[in-house]
Amino acid sequence: MSNVLKKLNQLQNDFKDLNLSSFKVINNPTIKQNKWVKYSLISSFAIVCIAIVSYFIYGKNHQEIYESNAVVHQTPQQQYLNRRNQDINIAIRDLNSGSGQLAEKLLLKYFKSEKENERVTVNLAMSLKKQNKNMQAIEILNSYIKSKGSESSIAHNNLAIIFQSQKKYDLAIAHFKTSYELNNNNPGVILNLAILFEQRGLWSVSNNFYLNYLSHPMARQTLKEKIKKRLYSIQNLAQFENSKGSRYELSE
Repeated sequence: MSNVLKKLNQLQNDFKDLNLSSFKVINNPTIKQNKWVKYSLISSFAIVCIAIVSYFIYGKNHQEIYESNAVVHQTPQQQYLNRRNQDINIAIRDLNSGSGQLAEKLLLKYFKSEKENERVTVNLAMSLKKQNKNMQAIEILNSYIKSKGSESSIAHNNLAIIFQSQKKYDLAIAHFKTSYELNNNNPGVILNLAILFEQRGLWSVSNNFYLNYLSHPMARQTLKEKIKKRLYSIQNLAQFENSKGSRYELSE
């Protein structure tokens, strides 16, 4: 509104100057008989008057419309989704560097109503694992897998991680394999399989998954450097394994 008043005052000042100059010209004896000049100046005077009135009316309304449209209110659903996403991001940070307790507290708020939300359910299970609540974590992941079927690659991967930590290697391999079959382009799953097979002394298949990970466009550079340093010894062990005819196939 203050901008409108400033512009209006400027137009009014311009109008005063034009009005004075018009009066002087019209009353100038040297051009008093020139009707065209008179009519032109009178027309200019009329146009300026119309411009002042139009700007005051339209400019004010336009400013009010602009200001009213500048405020966009979120719906309750949008507010809920924003709050949930913020809480999930905080929970993930706690999983990476905290105890998992904060993550559990935040994710439980959404779990009852969103059990099929992968970010909520899978991260909740991992927050429980971090607190050594493995039975609860396994139960949540199994329920999610049963519900989502072919869309549960990450849940299988995380379930395998829990079994691996419990040294239940056969179950871990089974779930890693299922996760890989559902999505063979996830670098995390590929790396997990490589590490697990290396731990089990299955060098050839471990070597293949390490090579697969190294060629993946989303592989982490820091991990790639570490893998390259020990890949030579793994490949030598793989050759020895193959010479004995004890090659392991993923389909087994």
